[in-house]
Amino acid sequence: MTTTNDVAVGQVRRDDRGRYIHADRIEHDKYGAQVYVTVVAREVGGRITAPGTTTSMRAERFATIPLVDAAPAPTGPDITEVVIDRNRQAIIIDGTEHLYHVGSSGPRIAQGPADGSALVTVQFYVRTVRGA
Repeated sequence: MTTTNDVAVGQVRRDDRGRYIHADRIEHDKYGAQVYVTVVAREVGGRITAPGTTTSMRAERFATIPLVDAAPAPTGPDITEVVIDRNRQAIIIDGTEHLYHVGSSGPRIAQGPADGSALVTVQFYVRTVRGA
């Protein structure tokens, strides 16, 4: 295990935003150590998602985030099925149709984890938005 003071490759830490961050590698430069990390899990509204986003941070900052044994397993996709009808500009989410706005690139679909799920980004045009 590669270590830098309190930081080690393979560590998982949970930040105050509910993200479980895995240290992938540590690189040293003239300013100190940089930790390259992957967000392996995130708590969102009682669910566990697996964003898989990558970023980096200074080792000093990473060391201040509480260390945990492991990240929890994802709870699975939030939606069972999405059907995108590009001709009608409609998206059907678990059987309910919603009209969407075609932006510069329309609905964006990114491959999710190895289980075959996907991340779908859609822009909706709504009259009123209320927070919970």
